[in-house]
Order: sequence, then structure tokens, then C-alpha cells
Amino acid sequence: MQEQQEVHSELAIHDLQRRLAILGYRLADEADKGLFGERTAAAVTAFKVSNGLGSDDTLDQTTWTALKDATMQLGDRPLYLHIPHFRGRDVSELQAALSSMGFACLVDNSFGSETEQALREFQTNMGLLASGIVDAETLSVIARFKHIWEGKRGFFLEGRLPLYARSVEVLEATDICVYGVDEPTRVIANRVANLARATTVDSKLISVAALETAPKKDMLLIGLKQEMGQGDVSLDTLQLAQAISAAREDKTNRVTIAIDTLSTEGEDISLQRQITAAHILDTLCEALNV
Repeated sequence: MQEQQEVHSELAIHDLQRRLAILGYRLADEADKGLFGERTAAAVTAFKVSNGLGSDDTLDQTTWTALKDATMQLGDRPLYLHIPHFRGRDVSELQAALSSMGFACLVDNSFGSETEQALREFQTNMGLLASGIVDAETLSVIARFKHIWEGKRGFFLEGRLPLYARSVEVLEATDICVYGVDEPTRVIANRVANLARATTVDSKLISVAALETAPKKDMLLIGLKQEMGQGDVSLDTLQLAQAISAAREDKTNRVTIAIDTLSTEGEDISLQRQITAAHILDTLCEALNV
């Protein structure tokens, strides 16, 4: 058995063994003792072999990531459209739940554009904010219908065209650069760009962090700030559409949107920023379609 350099503490070993046990590996008394013995090593090897990760018992970062994905329970983490796509057991469970309830998406263990669209359709039907994000409220509603979807594989219509929660045509046809003026808005701008690329790999929307040269003359520049100032617009589809039209007419191609980056006590700031990013991207796509 090779030395396990990546397992640094008894707590980490217990977590490893807990995850192996979820997958059905029998560890006997090694789990009680928090001991990385022969049974645990054999289980790691078996897991790696079954996932094409090698045939030794070394717990490297790739193996640990695959093990975490394979043992994630729905609700262990927020899920949303992201590059790289979230993968794992929790994603498959979400997909099966949605499709079993009539919001069809492929159960493929990867949270892609179609899963986001199915989730948003579910949220709309349940009277929730259609954010495409599995937050605590959405998770609670999904759990309420557990008797409908638990133990079912879900369904998918063969030949069904991929669905998207926002306009792919806009993202693929319009050169857009989104930027923030401070730390919170810069983070949100980067998330807007990530979400756009997760929607379609051919997205022409980028954040300023990815801008390698000066922007093209016709590139639409979308600034994000926290407080409304003179000439700024609120996150409203019609206002934004009018502001973009005016910016193109006067050749500035620059629009600044005032957004709310504040969060109340107890809120997950990261999750709130993701919700804001989704709202910005959706509104921008709608405005450009007006």
C-alpha cells in the first residue's frame, strides 16, 4: 500500500471512509477506528479501477474529486449552470426528479443548459424565483414531491432539441464585454461571462478579465455598479433596451447598470451573486431581443 500523502488527518480519513461506505464498499472495523488499512486501500483501488482512474490505492486529487462527485447528495451544495459543469450523484438525482415530475431533461450526471431550463420551468410552475439555481427554497419544494420522483429514473424524449433558458442567438451574435467597478461587481461580471459560456460555448460575451486587447469599436460595454448615478439604468428590460439603442446611436456603445449587491444576514453571498449574475444575463438577452 502506497503512502497516502493527501490524507492529512483522522477527520479526512473518516470522510473518505464515509464516502466509500455510501458506494457500498465494506470497510469492517477500519471505519470505526479511522484507520487507512488494507480494506480501505482495496476500496480506493476498486473505485479507481471502476472509474478508469488507475489501479493503485493512491488517493490523488483526481480520485478525491471523482469520489466526492459520486457521493454528493442532493442539497449538499447549490447547483447552477457553470463552467465547468457541476457533475455528480446530486446532479443525476436532480435531473431524475425534474424529469419524473414532467420537466424533461437528460439524466446524464452533468448540469448543463437543458437541466437549467428544466429547473427554471419547475421553479416557475411552483411560484418560485426562476433563477435556475437549486437554493434552499427550491430544494424544499423538490423534497415535498419526493414521493413522486424517488427511485425513478426520469424520462427523456429522443430527438428532442436542446432547450436553453436564454437567447443563444444573442450570445453568439453580439460582442459584449461586462465589467464591474469594485470587487463585488467584478465578481458578478465574471459570473455573467461564465454563465454565458456555459449556456453556449460560442458565446461572444466576455468579462473584462478575459479582454486581451482593446475592445472592438462596435463591442457593447456593459458596466456594473452598486449605486444609481446620472445616466445609469436599472436592471429593467425596457430601460436597458433603450439605453443600448441610445449608446449605439451615439457610438459610445457603453451602458452602466446599477445593481443591488447587498445581502441580508444569513444569506449565502456566493449564491446571491450567482442569482444576480443570472438576472443580469437574462435581462441583457431580453433587452437585445426587443
